Amino acid sequence: MGADLQTSGTAIRADSRARDRPRPALKPLRWCAVIASGSWLVSIGLLWGQHQLRILHPWSLLFLLLLAVNVLAALGGLACAVWRIARGSLAWGFVSLLPVGLWAALGAYVLHLAGSGSTPKNTLTNIASIAIASLMELQAKYTYPRRMESERLVMFYDDRVTHPQRDLEAMDHHVAQLEMITGKPLREKVYWVRGELLGQRRMAVCGIVLGSSRSPANWETADHPDRLSEDRHELAHAVIHQLQPAGADAPTLLIEGWAEAHAGMTSQKRAEWAKQSRVLWFERTGAGLSHSYLRELTGPSWYHRIDGPVYSVGGRSPTFCSASTARSASCGCISTAGQVISRRSARRIWALAWTTWSQVFGKR
Repeated sequence: MGADLQTSGTAIRADSRARDRPRPALKPLRWCAVIASGSWLVSIGLLWGQHQLRILHPWSLLFLLLLAVNVLAALGGLACAVWRIARGSLAWGFVSLLPVGLWAALGAYVLHLAGSGSTPKNTLTNIASIAIASLMELQAKYTYPRRMESERLVMFYDDRVTHPQRDLEAMDHHVAQLEMITGKPLREKVYWVRGELLGQRRMAVCGIVLGSSRSPANWETADHPDRLSEDRHELAHAVIHQLQPAGADAPTLLIEGWAEAHAGMTSQKRAEWAKQSRVLWFERTGAGLSHSYLRELTGPSWYHRIDGPVYSVGGRSPTFCSASTARSASCGCISTAGQVISRRSARRIWALAWTTWSQVFGKR
C-alpha cells in the first residue's frame, strides 16, 4: 500500500514537472515551412490584387522581397530536412519546398503557352503577367543606364540608341495619335525599353514595352521595306492595355490586328497581305463556299492563338470601317467605358466589319 502511494506520488510529481516545463519553440524546419508558405501566399495575393486593380507598374521591390524570402526559406527548409532526414522530418521539408515548386510549375506553364503560340486569359496567366512585369521593371531600372521622359513615355536605353531625343519625340507623337483614336488619355506613362529584358524582346506586358534596340535612320519607314515598326506595334498594345478592364478577353485577331494596323504599314500593303492569307487558307484547308475565314479566326481554335493570319487579316480590319466603327472594332471589344462587353455585342461589331470586309474579300 505504501509502495503504491509512493509510486503514485512520484508519477504526479513527474506530470507536474512536465506541465511546468516550457514548451520548446517551433523548430527551424517548421519555421522555414511556415515562412515559405506565408510569403508565397502573400506574393500571390499581391500579384492578383494588382491585376484586379489594373496596376500598370507593379510594386516590383515588394514582390522581389517576398520572392527572396520564399526562396531562402525553402532553401533553409531543404537544409534542415537533409540534416534531419534520418529522424523522419520529411513532411515539413516538403511543405517548405512546395511554394518554390508551385512557382516553377507556373513558369513551366507560361513557357508551354509561349511554345504553343496560345495566350489564354485565366488566373494563372494574369498572375504570371504581373510577376513578369515586376521583374522586368526591376531589371530595366538597373541594367539600362540611361533614361529619358516625355509626356507619355519613359524611355530606357543604352549606347546603341544614337538619337534618343528624336526617337522619344517620334513615339510620343505616335502614342498621342492613338489617344485621339481611342478618345481616352493614358492612365500612366508607358515604360519603353530599347532592348531585351529577361531574355525577351518585342513584347508588351502591363505598362512596359520592349522595342527596338537601335535608332532607325528614318522613323517614317523604320528601316523596313514595308514601313513596319515593332515599336509602333508594341506601343499600340500598351495603349489599348490601359483601357482594358481586368477581365477583358478579346480574340487575338482583334488585339494583334489593332497593333498591326498602327505599326506603320500602308493600307494597300495590309490589304494585300490579308488577301494572300485568305487564299492560302482556302488552299490549305480546301474549305467550301459555306466556310468563313473570319469566323475561323474568331472561333475557338484561333481565339487565343498568335500566328500569321491574326496579324495580316486583323491588321486590315480597322481601315475597312468608318471612324466610329473602327474605334469600336479596335477598342470596344476590349473595353467600353471600363466594362467588358458581351460576346453578342462583339459579334454585332464584327458584323459591321464583315459588311465592309466583304467588299474586298467577297462573301467569305
